Amino acid sequence: MKIVHYIPAIIKTDIVSDELLSIVNVMRDYADVRLVAGKESISSIFGEEKPDLIHVHGCWDYHASRLIQDASQRGIATVVSTHGGFTPFTMTNEKRLEKRARMLVYQNSTIKDADAVVISTKEELDNFELMKIQKNTQLVPAYLLNSKVKLQEVVGILLSLYRKVIDSRYRNYLTNKEKDIIRRIVHIGCSQPDYISKSTNVTAADYESLTDEQWRRLLFYAKDEHIEDIFVKGCRYEGLTIPDIDVDQIPRFDSKIEKNDGVEYAKEIAKTKSSLKHKVEQDTNTNEKAIRNIIYLIADIKEHVRRRSVSMRHFTTLFRLLQTEDYDEDKLNELLGLVNLRKPMQRILCILHEDLYLSEGFLPIGMTNDSKVQETRKLITLCKI
Repeated sequence: MKIVHYIPAIIKTDIVSDELLSIVNVMRDYADVRLVAGKESISSIFGEEKPDLIHVHGCWDYHASRLIQDASQRGIATVVSTHGGFTPFTMTNEKRLEKRARMLVYQNSTIKDADAVVISTKEELDNFELMKIQKNTQLVPAYLLNSKVKLQEVVGILLSLYRKVIDSRYRNYLTNKEKDIIRRIVHIGCSQPDYISKSTNVTAADYESLTDEQWRRLLFYAKDEHIEDIFVKGCRYEGLTIPDIDVDQIPRFDSKIEKNDGVEYAKEIAKTKSSLKHKVEQDTNTNEKAIRNIIYLIADIKEHVRRRSVSMRHFTTLFRLLQTEDYDEDKLNELLGLVNLRKPMQRILCILHEDLYLSEGFLPIGMTNDSKVQETRKLITLCKI
């Protein structure tokens, strides 16, 4: 891990500065750690080799707040230590009106942007949780104020927290090559054997070079996108041995948006889009089940794109429908127009063709590649960096 600690200033005889210097000194035995102090040094953080995580010390400094926002926009994980800044006494007696103004202007949004908040006392934690700004918190006692707490223990807690944050934010660390591997394995896993594409930019050397850290990210992705079975099938076809990594046992923070698995798409449409279901059933025969399912799935994907809860499982399900089912393409095209789903279908087909390599022979209508296609790609983490 590459970790940057930022503090507004190192002050002699200051307990926060002394504790941070000690923590950094010990932490360097376990990670690539750098200490940056002062607003003038912030620009040096975003060099050619960006850190995996930035730990900001102090919650009321404006420049520290901007650093968290900038890091979030660059896809870098952040942790902020409040160092007593949210205790009831501090909130009530130390520049109370100024703090309220700062919270309104930037502080609340900054704390929300952080991936986790480190708090040193139970009293402060209780007060902070009442404010309901950020739910990802970690109690880490200040060892200089508590003789029962050892420095090594504090460093261990922090490193475990960093690991949890990075694992929770793994999508930001997927490389373009890892995304190419996801595309290839998913394509194989949901394709009929005769239709597996021979054209690929993934080599045997790419597979062989995968580290445990990269496998960890790939397995997180397969689980969160509800395609574990497809991923395993694709890996077996490619002759890959999946490392024994039980992602269910790895601590992660809850995702802000839960991905829908797309399994009950027909039932979901019956509940939420009854008029669409009625229209489709009115204009199709009972033996045209494939057309019905394709339209229901397109409507379901469109809805979950709107909610930002669409998963790769939606796309693999449609991939399989288009590749394995017989249906009247002209009838499908006509119905898509009647229920205003032709354009969404064209965007989805673009992703199936360009990202999952569904061959043109299985595309019932033409594709469209516009800004909404790119937005959808982001939801399933397939955009190039």
